[in-house]
Amino acid sequence: MNIHTVKNLEALLELRHIRDITSTLLLLLEAKNLHEDLMGHLAQVAAESLAAVTFKGPGSVSAVAFILSNGKQWIFGVVYVTSNESTSHEERKCLHTPMLSFEKEGEHILLMNALYVWTNRNTAELVDILTR
Repeated sequence: MNIHTVKNLEALLELRHIRDITSTLLLLLEAKNLHEDLMGHLAQVAAESLAAVTFKGPGSVSAVAFILSNGKQWIFGVVYVTSNESTSHEERKCLHTPMLSFEKEGEHILLMNALYVWTNRNTAELVDILTR
C-alpha cells in the first residue's frame, strides 16, 4: 500500500480524478472530543464541506458527504450545491441525520452498516436517503 502526504488543497482536489477510474469517494470526517455537543459543531463541518463543494477548479464536485462524531454520537450528512440555469443562482443545502447513538448491545452492527453506506455510496444516493 502506498501512503502519500498531500501538502496543499489543490493537490488533494486533483486526487478526485481517481473517481473517474475507481470507486473512490470524497468524504469529510470531523472527530470531536468525547463529551462535546455535536450539534454545536455541525456548522463547522457544513462550512468545511461547503468549502470543498464551492472550490472551482480541477476535480471540483457538486456535493460532499460528511460524518461528525465524538465516538459515541454520530451525525451523517451531505452538503451540495444545485444550480438554477435560468437565473444562474446556486442553492447550497446541508442535509443531515439527527444525532445518532449506537451504544446499546448489538447496535455496533448498525453503526458499521451506517459507516459502510456513507463511505461507499455516491452523494446523489446519500441525498436520496436523507430526503426520503
